[in-house]
Amino acid sequence: VDAGAVDGLTVAAPVLSLALSPDGSFVLVQDDRRAALYDTLARTATEGGTVLEIGCGTAWNLIRLARRHRGLRCEGLDASKAMLETAGRKIAQAGLADRIQLRHGLAESALRTDAPAGAGYDVVFFSYALSMIPGWRQALANGLELLRPGGVLA
Repeated sequence: VDAGAVDGLTVAAPVLSLALSPDGSFVLVQDDRRAALYDTLARTATEGGTVLEIGCGTAWNLIRLARRHRGLRCEGLDASKAMLETAGRKIAQAGLADRIQLRHGLAESALRTDAPAGAGYDVVFFSYALSMIPGWRQALANGLELLRPGGVLA
């Protein structure tokens, strides 16, 4: 996101992430704060919580997040089978296959059907992917639907 107005929100400086919770609060995370973003996401998750990255690509973020915060379970969703194959190899090489799971699918239709009512992810985040999703508004709506009560969309 560049400086300026974004759907009524004024962004004072270039940022990497806009974290939005269901209660309407948000956190802007600047480019040089990737480690701080991981820490913020991990603090939001409950003990043994689950984080979903939509558009996970080769799992670069998931691997770093899982290494930095050992109590998290991580999941990645991506539209590209080739990216997921690479991600799977990198996750295995990192020794994190027991903590990072991957799914193939589109963000616009990424509804989780296996979770009981009231359950869901502690954190759902998009990194570098939102601008490449044609149905980005639906992807954001789905991200919110995937959250547990009080979870954070980033």
